[in-house]
Amino acid sequence: MEQNSVSPTPRLKMTGGANPIVLIPQPSDDPKDPLNWSPRKKNFMLFVICYAGFAGMNLPNSQQLTFYVQTAAYPGRTEVDLSYSVTACVVGLVFGPLIFWPLARKVGRSSLMLWSLVVGFVCQIWAALMTGPNDYIPFMLSRVVSGLASSIPTVLGPSYAVDIFYLHQRGRVFSIFELSILLGVNVGPTISGFIVNSASWTWAFWWTLIPCGLAIMLVFLCVEETGGWSTTPGAPSYPPQPTSYWANRVATFLPGHKIVPRESWGQTAREAKKPFIILTAPITLIAGGYIFISFAFVILTSVLLTIFLEAPISEGGYGFTPLRNALFTMDAWFAIFVTQIVGWCVGDRIPLWVSRRFGKGVWHPEYRLYNILLPGLVAPIGLGLFGAAVQYHLHYMVLALGFFFIVFSSMLAVPICLNYIVECYKNDANEAAIAMNVWRMGFAIATGFIYSPWMDAVGVGWMFGMAAFFSIFALLMVGVLVWKGPHLRAISPMLSCEEGEVIGQDKNSSASSLSDVESAQTESTIEITTELKA
Repeated sequence: MEQNSVSPTPRLKMTGGANPIVLIPQPSDDPKDPLNWSPRKKNFMLFVICYAGFAGMNLPNSQQLTFYVQTAAYPGRTEVDLSYSVTACVVGLVFGPLIFWPLARKVGRSSLMLWSLVVGFVCQIWAALMTGPNDYIPFMLSRVVSGLASSIPTVLGPSYAVDIFYLHQRGRVFSIFELSILLGVNVGPTISGFIVNSASWTWAFWWTLIPCGLAIMLVFLCVEETGGWSTTPGAPSYPPQPTSYWANRVATFLPGHKIVPRESWGQTAREAKKPFIILTAPITLIAGGYIFISFAFVILTSVLLTIFLEAPISEGGYGFTPLRNALFTMDAWFAIFVTQIVGWCVGDRIPLWVSRRFGKGVWHPEYRLYNILLPGLVAPIGLGLFGAAVQYHLHYMVLALGFFFIVFSSMLAVPICLNYIVECYKNDANEAAIAMNVWRMGFAIATGFIYSPWMDAVGVGWMFGMAAFFSIFALLMVGVLVWKGPHLRAISPMLSCEEGEVIGQDKNSSASSLSDVESAQTESTIEITTELKA
């Protein structure tokens, strides 16, 4: 969806306080403009979008702790065969947005979100009914389709964030949104582990219908289409939305062109190329490459955790029951809650401080990436601890500490990188989120198939040791992006960011007024342009 363009004229609307922050983008004077919504309405909308992503990600991950108990339903299938169901879900999560996102341009983002949740709801029923000895293949198909549908809410949220919130708020918003999704990844398996300890494995799917059904109701009742307020030249004109509540709901969620601009299928097909263009842009290759490595090892440890914990002690495992396994996975819950606190504290503060301290109040998108240092340092420590615990069969609390660090580092890094890329392509926020989703999930597909030969070749300790070195290399690449970001953005296509915008000044700065900072902006822009030409 197109967003508000940024004009070179001085900003007039700012926050209050000793260090005022310029509102970017500048809101219009229309109270219906999402930027002018009350904080209460904005936050509630964010809650619904986050909950939809949370409930959606519950669906394809709910069976991660059922491998051992589910093998009895499919004679001849091992727990490794059942673990491929996670890989099947990941395949759907990767390709779902690429296949179905263009429909958002035909029916609207809100409608696509609602109906994708409905499809995911049906897939959970489908999986729960696959209890026959010949139902292994249909069960795996249900997981693929579940992944395809459940991925949609996870890539639509960033465009709502760009529509509703200002630049200085988005760090926290992206942290909350992404961590809600990633919490869904972990909550589903944990609750299922508690359930299957004393009930049939099919209840790992039945219980997810409750949060998914609630998400469907909230989306239908509360989500509004927010993409029609762009002032960008050439932006499509959105039809007026019905003022009556129920008429608005019907227009929003029934297929058609009632609330989005009419567009030919040819134009939709041309727009569908954008995620692939963004996917291969230099800045996306680096930022996406970091989470390509970081998130893959979270998936890898999550898949292997059940095998390591529930394998008999005589075979090198820990002999956990499904109940103890479920209790152990609450370690990831704790990591995500800690990550949420850290993300809330530093998500916007550090980039804004860097902008004031070193940029004289002028904004550069790379300031977002300063937050990546903490997760980048923690990740290799966690991977090393996890590998050592499994290799030498250390106490399971060492395993828990390593798992905590792995989850914490990945959960903190993903929203930082996503925020950076979406802000670099803010006029194409959906497409940028889809590109980053491919990078996040891409390596996770391979890990489900390569971990066994990889582990056989080097041993489990060195498998995670190599993963630690890969994460260090990825951090160094992000350092290059921080250093040479303007140059790399200059050779990236379709860019639309807030580069060079005046966002504020430090109270101890030598600049005495906003006009002084704007002069600094002009000088900075000239310097960047001169460097790029050189």
